[in-house]
Amino acid sequence: MRRQNYYVFATDHRPHRIRRFFAVTGIGLLVLIMLGALSALIMMNRVRLETESVTVAGLPADLNGFSVLHLSDLHGAELGREQAAVKGALSGKTYSCVVMTGDMLGPDGQAEPLLDLLDVLNPDPAVPKLYLPGDEDASYLDPFGHGSESAFAEWAERLTERGVVILDRPYLVTRNKGKARLWFVPLDLFTMNAERELENWRDEVVKQRGSEAGRRVSRYQLERWTEITQAQQEINKHPGDVIIAVTHAPMTEAYSRVTAKERQESPVFSLQHTSLVLAGHYCAGQWRVPFGPAVYVPDRGWFPSDENLTGLGWAGTTQQYISPGLGASRYYPMPAFRLFNSPAVTILKFTGSAVR
Repeated sequence: MRRQNYYVFATDHRPHRIRRFFAVTGIGLLVLIMLGALSALIMMNRVRLETESVTVAGLPADLNGFSVLHLSDLHGAELGREQAAVKGALSGKTYSCVVMTGDMLGPDGQAEPLLDLLDVLNPDPAVPKLYLPGDEDASYLDPFGHGSESAFAEWAERLTERGVVILDRPYLVTRNKGKARLWFVPLDLFTMNAERELENWRDEVVKQRGSEAGRRVSRYQLERWTEITQAQQEINKHPGDVIIAVTHAPMTEAYSRVTAKERQESPVFSLQHTSLVLAGHYCAGQWRVPFGPAVYVPDRGWFPSDENLTGLGWAGTTQQYISPGLGASRYYPMPAFRLFNSPAVTILKFTGSAVR
């Protein structure tokens, strides 16, 4: 005999399944966020060392093996006590020069983390330390004064007291009694008319306008542009000099085309004679997919490739190395920390494809 079903209203289990699905999903997301935060914390306290060999056509034999420690975008980060993580990454490493491509100060111009970083670098005065200010750094010149006779802002003055050179003009490194010559040149000079700037600042100094601090800045600018024009003359006399361009924001292919077109009449500060561009700015994308690309980069969009974002590549026909950086930028729309993106320092070693 068939059993009669006395349940008129059967229970619908779907709401329970839906609630269970959202609960499991929520827990999974929470675990993912916690793992991401833990990963970010671990990565922020572990600095990796990257090494790159850069081929420089016609590099003089005396510059073969010349190495640059490239640092960028500290943004005031403290990577271990007194920058111990950076010290550990560089332990036992040697380099010929240090180049910092900007945005190393903290949000309010805080210089202490950068000063701690300088303390873990090679103290040998024979190892130049060059600093090119970035777009998030405060101005390195102070037209208002801060109780000092220097034209520099306080933070820049503290750096120069540690032996750092503010790279606002070409800087020459020589080997073998000056026979092998290498210049570090700010990229913004490539599109500027040095002779015109020199005349403008001569006029400004003659007029003696503004406060004493403002006049100090004018005299500084006159000295600066005088040295820039002298450097141009020196490079013209030595067409075999190696030129390394330094910039904070990376050079784009469009910029390289415009620069080549605007300055093609001049042999000085030309990309045609530039062996390498050193840049920073992007912090390797700041937030990255684990083992994948950056999540979002302003002006580059969502999930861009690493080409011209980090590492060694090309902008037009010019080699460019973009530092992965050490800290996190406020330029990004997401919170200012690195996610699945370890801070990094780089040692670039120059090798020649042909020897003069």
